[in-house]
Amino acid sequence: DIVITENDIKNLIMSKASVHAACVTLMKQAGVTHTEISTIYFAGAFGNYLDKKNATTIGLIPEIGFDQIKNIGNGAVAGANIALINRRARKTLDEIAYKIAYIELNAESSFMDEYTSSTFLPHTDLSLFPNVQKMLDACRIRKG
Repeated sequence: DIVITENDIKNLIMSKASVHAACVTLMKQAGVTHTEISTIYFAGAFGNYLDKKNATTIGLIPEIGFDQIKNIGNGAVAGANIALINRRARKTLDEIAYKIAYIELNAESSFMDEYTSSTFLPHTDLSLFPNVQKMLDACRIRKG
């Protein structure tokens, strides 16, 4: 039997809240809104099999178009291969690495506020998820 417990759901909510709060905190630090995000990349074993629609519906990531979300598999290996094979790409990667800023999320005062807001499915502010809001409204109309 496959069983989902209350504790499993609690862990899912806490994990998704952490990811979403991190996204929002980093976006604020960079001065970027969700409408300015061109692409979100899911990497690694978890990201490779993550369903874009479900990730958006539960509020794991900011709501953007599904075509703007890419599952790339093992991004570290792919990046290492590119860096080893192509010198121009390696130069570009070096330039990107130089621009990276380290942000300690637990030191950011807004992170805990974002985390708390993100512990709801999909979020306490549904205006951040207009398509999910439409889907929920459609479900309510069908039931009502």
